[in-house]
Amino acid sequence: MMQIKLAFRSPISTSRQLRNAGCTRAPTALAIESRIAEFGDAERIGALIRKVATKFILCDFSGEGKSRFLSDHTSITMVDRIRTRFRYHIAEFDGDLVAVIGVRDWTHLSHLFVAEPFQGRGLGRALWEQAKAECLERRNPGTFTVNSAKIAVPVYERFGFVATGSVQDMGGVQFVPMKLHALHTVDDRSSAIPTL
Repeated sequence: MMQIKLAFRSPISTSRQLRNAGCTRAPTALAIESRIAEFGDAERIGALIRKVATKFILCDFSGEGKSRFLSDHTSITMVDRIRTRFRYHIAEFDGDLVAVIGVRDWTHLSHLFVAEPFQGRGLGRALWEQAKAECLERRNPGTFTVNSAKIAVPVYERFGFVATGSVQDMGGVQFVPMKLHALHTVDDRSSAIPTL
């Protein structure tokens, strides 16, 4: 188990937001525990993904896409992912699941969902850095991909990803394909001398 330390400038806005996220107390500074997900976490992972997606990304999907997304993120499908080609890291505060990241085959960022009261506080980036480091220690040659929800594109751009195409639609699910060359930092790319 690892700790992610986040210092909040102000408390999470309301106790109602905390209850909606499943949390029991309002933090101003806290240590969030992160760990590798286990089969027993599948139901909570699926519930968090469905809840955050319903609020922020499903509005861009067709009816078919919404149905497909929700049915693809049940506890059964999450267990199947954990069992096969996916590695999930979860973050918990006071025993409650507040964020999840999932990577497929050490190269494709499949899921990054943070409970609403914890968004914009660096938790997603902290989980990404942990997952990325593990992938680079394993079989990843230094390149990552993600199919980003339209609303999340700026987040992934801050992580160093760049769009590799326009908005795609697969069965009513919309996304922007993006790529990251993790072995090159943003500073490395900006100082590179172009060749002719």
